[in-house]
Amino acid sequence: MSCGCGCGEGGECSPCVLCTNGTKGALGDKAAAKRVKRWIQTGDDRPPVQDFQAAGPSLLIEVKAHLFFMENLSKGLVLRQTGVDIPMSMTNYECWMMQYMARGHECQCDSDAHCERLDREDTRIRRVLVKAGIVQLTVQLLEQYRDDTSPESVVPHILVILDALASDSQGFPPQVTTGIGAVFYKHFQHILSTHKSRIGTIEALCNLIRPIHMHLQQTDPKLNAGVCMLVRKALIESMAKNMGSPRLLAVLLRGMVQADFTADRYAACHKQRLHLVVLKILSRHPSVTSIVHTCLGILGNLTDGEDARVTQMLCKAGAVERARAALLAQKGHEGVAFNAWRVLRGMAVTEENRPVLVSAGVHKWAIKALETYPTTVGVVFRATTCLEMLTRTERQCDDYLATSRCVCTLIPIVSAYKRVGKDVVLPALYGVLFELSRNNARYTLIEKEVNRYLKNDNCAAVRNILTVIANK
Repeated sequence: MSCGCGCGEGGECSPCVLCTNGTKGALGDKAAAKRVKRWIQTGDDRPPVQDFQAAGPSLLIEVKAHLFFMENLSKGLVLRQTGVDIPMSMTNYECWMMQYMARGHECQCDSDAHCERLDREDTRIRRVLVKAGIVQLTVQLLEQYRDDTSPESVVPHILVILDALASDSQGFPPQVTTGIGAVFYKHFQHILSTHKSRIGTIEALCNLIRPIHMHLQQTDPKLNAGVCMLVRKALIESMAKNMGSPRLLAVLLRGMVQADFTADRYAACHKQRLHLVVLKILSRHPSVTSIVHTCLGILGNLTDGEDARVTQMLCKAGAVERARAALLAQKGHEGVAFNAWRVLRGMAVTEENRPVLVSAGVHKWAIKALETYPTTVGVVFRATTCLEMLTRTERQCDDYLATSRCVCTLIPIVSAYKRVGKDVVLPALYGVLFELSRNNARYTLIEKEVNRYLKNDNCAAVRNILTVIANK
């Protein structure tokens, strides 16, 4: 199947503004054209790719005309007869055209060569658009229309244009990045609060966070720090005010993941109370998987820094209970389990938190996690690392861990991971067994299981375990 625009390329993709033969072909399906036009005008109910193909060349002619105008504009050959008064007479339709060109093709074909050519052409077009003044134009439009929250608003289209340009390192020069970063800094909080009822606009706004951060990190670290702080503050305030809207919260949380708070985790918690807002969201929406997964991911990013001040704040605020509730409510979801154990393992690093973890029963949850997710490396690694730290200082959990159920869970997992070469999880598993054999009277059970599963394992860790048992 061709892409529908008459270029003869293989595969199935949306209308291609890049082909030389894009204006040829049949007149097209009027009903499909009507649906596409309606989507362009309202932004609702995006038609399937087939509708773009069936709509024929009429839309492509208009897209190519705009592209032709932009190319000539970049060469200083402004075609006044086009009737397009740049910059202030842009309509929603014209903004969509610019957005389409900035975003590039949305190809679903199987031809790598075809897609690579289109990707190169996309970059070329973005360069042309930047040279033609698309950034300055969109900034002016944003200044003028940022309060327009109607279905015909151009704001989401402008944000998508900037996102497409910012995501293309080839087409977005560093000096332009700094300008966009300043504009983003100026308008982010206002758009976030004004357009909160338009999920698509907020999503487009949050999608801009990461590319701008990645560029400013290299070109203007001072501006980047200011932008990150403002973005965090605005997102936290918006989440706190919109606790009852799970759809909006899901978008805001994804935005928070993109915002860089890992450079100063303590400030994010101590000054901006990020952890308190996230924990409150977890308690309000325990059954919404996407929200639970993202919330735990944010808490995991906080605990990954192993800052005792941060982990103690989380522990005191109830992060242990929220992680437990998530594991129960989302049982069987590997992503949720992975992030929950990131949080628990991160808190276990701080010795002052360990009595709280043991009294809550985290050592019992760890065994349950090993039974539920024995082949999920990320969960096994974090659960056993957590266990090792608890057994190192909290002797009251040894009696439970030395039962036949726990020992007979741990040692076969050691054997299985040793067999498949997943060495990353083995030190923690060996560490748990070593602590148990050193501090518990049930060492004969451990010796029996070690000899059963690991008798041919001549590594130092196993020898140490058997030596400790032999010296009892």
